[in-house]
Amino acid sequence: AAAVFNTAALRPGETALVIGCGGVGLGAIQAARIGGATTIIAADPEPHRRQAASSLGATDIIDPGGHDLLQAILDASGNHGVDVAIEAVGDPSLAALAFAALAPAGKAIIIGMMPPDSQIPIPASLLRHGRSLTGSVMGEVRSLHDIPAYQKMVASGQMRADELATSRWPLEDVNTAFGQAAARHGIRTMIEF
Repeated sequence: AAAVFNTAALRPGETALVIGCGGVGLGAIQAARIGGATTIIAADPEPHRRQAASSLGATDIIDPGGHDLLQAILDASGNHGVDVAIEAVGDPSLAALAFAALAPAGKAIIIGMMPPDSQIPIPASLLRHGRSLTGSVMGEVRSLHDIPAYQKMVASGQMRADELATSRWPLEDVNTAFGQAAARHGIRTMIEF
């Protein structure tokens, strides 16, 4: 959520794209909804994550399998591109796609963890008209301000957190829990002590 509120500084009426609908991406979708985005496009290959994205505020859902993902995003944005694109997977090709999906003056925020030696190819022609690409460190969260604000959003029902924890495991089953998370089962895997 913080990457949308702080790094992207999304404004009411803007359009947003979230690539990757795990826990981080679903937080970004909720932040875009709370921030007043009029169109929120979500892309993820997992049906249960696309369903969660829809229930949390995404207005357009894309299954990237078997589609030209960029064209599907452009179609959903009325061929204008998006104002804010969040890449929450950690894949350089998806980061480049997030940048390519931007409208003029749009911002692509890369929050997925990529291998340190990754390269993101950016066509120079897309740099025209003020498009930008940046990373985000923990959404530039301001702990003393942001955490209490998020707590209020959760308490009021504006932001939903509990339903993102789709499985809980005792500490002795931590390896099984990591396996479930790596296989993209559910959304958030919790370890209970």
